[in-house]
Amino acid sequence: MSAIPEKYQGLRSFAFGDGRALADELLDLVMKGVKTATCSTEGEPNTSTPGERWIVLDGSGTPACVIETTEVSYRRFGEVDAAFAFEEGEGDRSLSYWRAAHRNYFGRLGKFSEDMMLMCERFRLVEVFEAVNVSSAQHDIAVPSPLVGEGTDGAWERQLSSQGHEFSLPTTGQTPSPACGGGLGWGSLRIGDVDG
Repeated sequence: MSAIPEKYQGLRSFAFGDGRALADELLDLVMKGVKTATCSTEGEPNTSTPGERWIVLDGSGTPACVIETTEVSYRRFGEVDAAFAFEEGEGDRSLSYWRAAHRNYFGRLGKFSEDMMLMCERFRLVEVFEAVNVSSAQHDIAVPSPLVGEGTDGAWERQLSSQGHEFSLPTTGQTPSPACGGGLGWGSLRIGDVDG
């Protein structure tokens, strides 16, 4: 597990995407400096504000780095431009790739519509924690479904608890964190709130 510097204790945290592999893939892009933007649905419970810092988790829930929000804007799906798609850093970085990937992603979550409002966030990488190598990470624990209260047998939660972390996943009636490539991940996890 990565050591979290004391100055970041208590920051909110998240994992990109809706599953372990996507979280690792997108985190790798962030740590390479390719991904500097993300988006999520307007109703996202983990919205950010400029200057706010977040701990980004890898697909297994291990803290990997800190990012800082530099800009937040709201626009409809069809209003996202090529510059923002490029900054998201995914695929060939084109607007057509971005649209196809996000239609698929938000469709999986049951949230997609051509006129949906998105929170579009730009960020900068602040610090990568020691010994983080997302590309070679092992994949051996369960990951929660992006659907509220479905698809998890509690293994992910037990894994985080055994590492001494507190966390909360969305409960019935709350919106899971629907980031494609983006947004602020699978609920909220506070690093450093628990001794351990």
